[in-house]
Amino acid sequence: MSYSNIFKVTLTLYSLMGTLQALPCANPLQKMVIEIRSPFTEGLTHLENLFDMVMNCDDDAGAGGHQNTEKPIVAYAPMQRAIRWTFDSMSDSELLTQKHLKRYETKVLALAEDIADKEKRIVKEKMSLESLKIELSDRKKRIEILRKEVSNVEAKLGQSEDRARRARNEVSRRKRNRIGLIFATIFTFGLASPALAINEGELQKAERDRDAHQSNANERRQTLVKFESNLRDISLRQRVTEQSIVGTEASLTSVRFVLDKLKSKDPAMRGFGDKIRNITTYLTVFQGQVEVIYSQQKLLILFEPLLKSIDDLVLFLESNDETTSLLAEKNIVDKIRKYMKKN
Repeated sequence: MSYSNIFKVTLTLYSLMGTLQALPCANPLQKMVIEIRSPFTEGLTHLENLFDMVMNCDDDAGAGGHQNTEKPIVAYAPMQRAIRWTFDSMSDSELLTQKHLKRYETKVLALAEDIADKEKRIVKEKMSLESLKIELSDRKKRIEILRKEVSNVEAKLGQSEDRARRARNEVSRRKRNRIGLIFATIFTFGLASPALAINEGELQKAERDRDAHQSNANERRQTLVKFESNLRDISLRQRVTEQSIVGTEASLTSVRFVLDKLKSKDPAMRGFGDKIRNITTYLTVFQGQVEVIYSQQKLLILFEPLLKSIDDLVLFLESNDETTSLLAEKNIVDKIRKYMKKN
């Protein structure tokens, strides 16, 4: 594995670990269960009292000798109080489930939005990365062209400097020759000086060519330095973008993990609220009907939907390891189930 790949893998692992530590991983179902346990247990206790009243009403009536009279044999006031107290406790439990469910939904929505934002960011960064790769490739090609141009101009500059040097040497040689000719003429003809013109045109042309190539070479070198600096900047932006993509993808993976973990609690949180609501709904109806019932048998028939709803709730709680703690008063649950078997 190359050092570049090792670096990317290491960066991914560190990003993933950091994101996992930063994300809220608290179990919303566990929080809900802890807060609901007290009112829910109270509700079960009131249910136990209610069913005790129902199961004992015939015995009380028989002991009093009023089983065949026209007066009601059921003690309505204590039973209605038990129904009301059961309703209040279960309603408190239901309200708490709704509160925690709203928090849960808000958290799920926030995570879903975060995932959408990260996905958009990754798409945008990948598009930017592709653009940077194209720009980097174009710059590299342009730099290669500039380097060749600089090399050609420097070659021409070297040639023009050679021509200028040869021209200077030629001019110097002619000057020396002229001075010798002047002295010879003076000794021979007197002070008369030969009209010997020194042709410096070739030197001037060579120097102009050299200066032009020098200027051209300097310009090309400056352009090359600018392009190389720009190339380093693009390369840096490319590395930063690549690292950002790796980090965002790692963060996206962890957020999806947390969201999936939260969603796994969805059936339990919604199911518990629904089953509690079935009980409170029936208790509302039941409180108005109990006054017209005059025997234990009829009461048990009237209680049958409530018993069924309670059994569904208990089965539901027993099916989830995180909700079984709500059945801490197991003796109450067992007693209510015995009522069902008797019925």
